[in-house]
Amino acid sequence: MIDRLELLTNRYNEINEELLKPEVLSDFNKQKKLSKEKGGIEEAVNKYAEYKDLVSEIESLKELVMDPEMHEIASIELDEKKDKLASLTKEIEILLLPKDENDGKDIIMEIR
Repeated sequence: MIDRLELLTNRYNEINEELLKPEVLSDFNKQKKLSKEKGGIEEAVNKYAEYKDLVSEIESLKELVMDPEMHEIASIELDEKKDKLASLTKEIEILLLPKDENDGKDIIMEIR
């Protein structure tokens, strides 16, 4: 999961760099294509950044748990962060599921 998120983050950064190039700015179709791709991965990239921040906070709290004065407060906060990490991991897994190419298209359904 982490490897795939790293690849998405790298691609997201590449797209941002591409969108700043003059030849892409002058080509509307390429700009539209890149913007659509960026929009498709942006939420996963943002959640991954949140995930990395949360993991570093948990590591810091683990160090604070060893401190006798901060043990109680740090352990309560550590439990909260671990719960948040578990729910964030589930959200990321859902975001990484392959999307159907027809998801964004309109349909007409007749109910009889």
